[in-house]
Amino acid sequence: MLASIDLVYKELKDGSDELAQWVKERRQAIFHVGSSSPVVAGHIDSLYTWAQREGYKEHTIRDFMDSADPFLVGAAASRGAMVVTQETPAGLSRKKVKIPDAYDHLGVLWEHTFDMMRSLGARFT
Repeated sequence: MLASIDLVYKELKDGSDELAQWVKERRQAIFHVGSSSPVVAGHIDSLYTWAQREGYKEHTIRDFMDSADPFLVGAAASRGAMVVTQETPAGLSRKKVKIPDAYDHLGVLWEHTFDMMRSLGARFT
């Protein structure tokens, strides 16, 4: 099942492009996972502590924490879900908290978007 959290919907719906329209048309079908629960909040606290311990600058942590990303990671961890992303791990770079690194911290499985499409046999014409 393909699903995402309500906060991703909120981030994308206000655009004036085709993506915003696509998101609005699929609100109930895809963007139905709640991002607010005590379990998700615990995962978010863990991510904040992890980012500090990893040496990210406070403004970098704040940028991450102010987005839907930690909620997406926390919701995936709370459900045992795999996440698909275009991002790649940051490695030793500490310029931005990358969600694959956050997934790895919480033990969330993830894969790159194109790998998912290949495994599903997606074809575009």
